[in-house]
Amino acid sequence: FDADFGGPIDDTFAISYLLKKQCDGTVDIRLISVVGRNTTGRATLLAKFLEESGYSDQVDIGMGPPGPCQNFFSISCVGPVWPWIEQFNGWTLDDYDGTVYEQGIDRMIQIIEEYSETNPIYIVTVGALTNLAIIIQQRPDLRKNMKVFTMSGSLFSDTEPFGKFTEFNILDDIPSAAIVYNDRHINPYFGGHICAVPWDTGYYFQIEGVQYQRLLDAPKDNLLVKNLIDQYKTFYFNGGSNFDPGRTFHPNNASASMYDLELVWLAIYVAGLDGDEASKTCQSVDFIEMQEFDVHVNETNGLIIDIDDNDNTIPPVYFAAEFKDNGIEDLSRDFVDTVLDTKK
Repeated sequence: FDADFGGPIDDTFAISYLLKKQCDGTVDIRLISVVGRNTTGRATLLAKFLEESGYSDQVDIGMGPPGPCQNFFSISCVGPVWPWIEQFNGWTLDDYDGTVYEQGIDRMIQIIEEYSETNPIYIVTVGALTNLAIIIQQRPDLRKNMKVFTMSGSLFSDTEPFGKFTEFNILDDIPSAAIVYNDRHINPYFGGHICAVPWDTGYYFQIEGVQYQRLLDAPKDNLLVKNLIDQYKTFYFNGGSNFDPGRTFHPNNASASMYDLELVWLAIYVAGLDGDEASKTCQSVDFIEMQEFDVHVNETNGLIIDIDDNDNTIPPVYFAAEFKDNGIEDLSRDFVDTVLDTKK
């Protein structure tokens, strides 16, 4: 799992879900890597979240290369969640009792090498595609070992309120996005295709109403939910309230948009399908309508462009196009049941 932890709050929601899914044996989190800007700060914030929530001995952390600081991530080059750590009086990675790989790319490569075409690893990336692009440039032979899931892109020109635009995770590193998307017909990933959640559906996925109230009413000894809500409050009151223009949300009554949680759910759903790995795709999914596109990323402006591939030489990208009836409600309930340990 590769994340820009500390920026958008949906990373914390997605990781919380993953941690609980590991506890019940659904997934095996080999590594949570951090990407973009101050990766030492991101790793520190993530490590303290894991420690405070009781998971420091269950998940390893990998640090991607640092990048330039700008815009939304100006708070210590991490983001609006960063001030959450200030309550711990100078706590640093040196105080962490879990495992952190400073050379996170090397560790990611080591892990991917353990897999194969018949037994691929699921790469779930919810930030800029920097780390994944570095790996496939250094080791293009490993693409066949990976099923790739990415939260990136804006696909439909008629999606309100903005229409089609250069989505943030692509804008953050356009060259890396182009690498990941554009040459998959030369060195295809396992199964050839990419599964993607674009801005177009993630923007509308919020946890609200009864399900969000259940989070607020969680038992005080549920440290994971406590720290999740605490980080959400920090995010909101340090600039995050402006993160999704047009959406109404507040820590007292609703989550922000859950782009990354949607992607994690999608990856877990596909992994749980019956059959061998070659037969598992995002083509047909409960709760979400998927659409297939032959696309590439414009290397100048980062826009995702649908191309005419009459020869079917370029493996498709399956995009989450829209939620089916009650899809958001069902996914919200599943998330809350999972983090509250009430799922039957």
